[in-house]
Amino acid sequence: MQPPPPMMRGPMMMDRRRLVGLAMVAHIGMFLFVIGLISAAVFFEELDIFVRLFLVILSFLAVLLILAGSTTIFGVP
Repeated sequence: MQPPPPMMRGPMMMDRRRLVGLAMVAHIGMFLFVIGLISAAVFFEELDIFVRLFLVILSFLAVLLILAGSTTIFGVP
């Protein structure tokens, strides 16, 4: 009986360093999204006040989701 062949890295397997780099880029993009929501709520004065309030609440929830799902900010894998 022959042993199984050694496992080879496939082209889809990413290095840990590249994966961490992409995660920090994704977090920067999410923070830019939150900044965009807040700036839309502040600078679009012709919007209804409830729409502006909804944008602020949505940005607050997005920040909470970013921080709760973060593996690079708190260092937990």
